Amino acid sequence: MERLEKEASAAMKAGRFEHSSVIELAEAQAHQPTLPQHCEFYWNAFLAIGSMRDVGLAASKLRWDDTMKYADRYRLTLHEAELLWAIIRAMDAVVLSEVKDDKSKSS
Repeated sequence: MERLEKEASAAMKAGRFEHSSVIELAEAQAHQPTLPQHCEFYWNAFLAIGSMRDVGLAASKLRWDDTMKYADRYRLTLHEAELLWAIIRAMDAVVLSEVKDDKSKSS
């Protein structure tokens, strides 16, 4: 999907909206499940906190303190902040396992 997104983005920047990659991406996105509204906060939090990930040779785990900064920004209670951290850790574990699988497949 990432390759398709890059291809479609390049085609759209060039003004080639009829390119096969643009059409294929639109069809793929149309078939993706929608995110339930009650999950949007966590998804947006994951995207924001993920942008704070340490950059280096290997993907690093998301940090607790970055998650707590996000929780403070949105004035979450202690319970809500702990729930946010549990959800962020679970989502991050999936991302890191995908990165690990991709590296083992390319080796």
